Order: sequence, then C-alpha cells, then structure tokens
Amino acid sequence: MSDPRQFDDRPRPKYGEYAPVTPLSQLPPPAAPVPTVEPTGVEPVGAEATAELDSRRSRRRTRDIIITTALLLFGVYDVVISLSGFTSLGNSLRAAFEQQGVEGFASAELAAEMGATINVVRVVLLAIAIVVSLLLIARGKLAFWVPLAAGVASAITVIVCVLVVVISDPGFAAYVAEQTTSN
Repeated sequence: MSDPRQFDDRPRPKYGEYAPVTPLSQLPPPAAPVPTVEPTGVEPVGAEATAELDSRRSRRRTRDIIITTALLLFGVYDVVISLSGFTSLGNSLRAAFEQQGVEGFASAELAAEMGATINVVRVVLLAIAIVVSLLLIARGKLAFWVPLAAGVASAITVIVCVLVVVISDPGFAAYVAEQTTSN
C-alpha cells in the first residue's frame, strides 16, 4: 500500500485542530481497479504450500495414531495383568500391614468389594478410552490424550479405593493411635 501522505502537501493538523479542506479537483486520482484473474489450468503458487501442510498433517496423524495405539495397548496390558491383584486386594493389604508391623487387618470384606470396584471401573474406563480414541482418529482429530486421561482416572480410582480400605481398617486405626500416643 502506498502512503496517503505522499500526495498531500498540506501540513498535518495538530491535536484538536481540523485538517484544512482540499477541493476535490486537487485530490489525487483514484487507484486503478484490480483486474480479475481468469482461471487457467495452472495450479496456483500456494498449491506447494498446501501440499506441504497436508503432508505435515498426515505425519501428525500418523504419529498420533501410533502413540494412541501404544497407550491403549499399554492400558489393556495393565488392566489384564492387574485383574488378579485387585481381586485379592485383602490378602495384599494384609501382607503389607504385617510387613509394616500393623497387626489385625480386619477389612477383608471391604477390600474384596473395593478390589471388584477397581476392576470394573478400570475395564469400563479402558473400553470408553478405546471407543473415544477410535472415534477421534476416524474424524482426524488428536486422540492420544484420551488413554492418558483414562489412565489418570484409573489411578485416582485405585488410590481412593485403597485409601478407603486402609483408613477404615480398625487394626490400622489402632496402630496409628498407638504411634501417636507413644510419641
């Protein structure tokens, strides 16, 4: 664009002052109209840039698909491997309590219920993650965050359920009370 002041010899107005009025006959002629371009069989110059952008998007989609698949496979492996561990959550907590010197683990029933809850929630989260990831991949959107979010939700579920069992155990409460009074 050209500077409009190059055609105007008038002094610039100061703050609060009106610019002097120039008669129309002294104004520069209007710019020439932009010619229309007729379509031809030649690709526009931006076609190379568009092809490069499509190539980058394709690489990004491929990377996203690989990462999402790897995360989902890791999730499947983790859920399958840990099913038996959470099924016997009571035995695992009893052994951990005994190893730490806490005697009298009495929440085996609650531990069994929480272990089953953990297994169900983790399987459901995995199924949701798989379905949502496949839908996002089919639409060409980023999907790697879905298995990550499902993994975080799964970890929070495990932590909360195990804490409920540990905190509600009378043997653990007695151990904590004994430790606080001895100090």
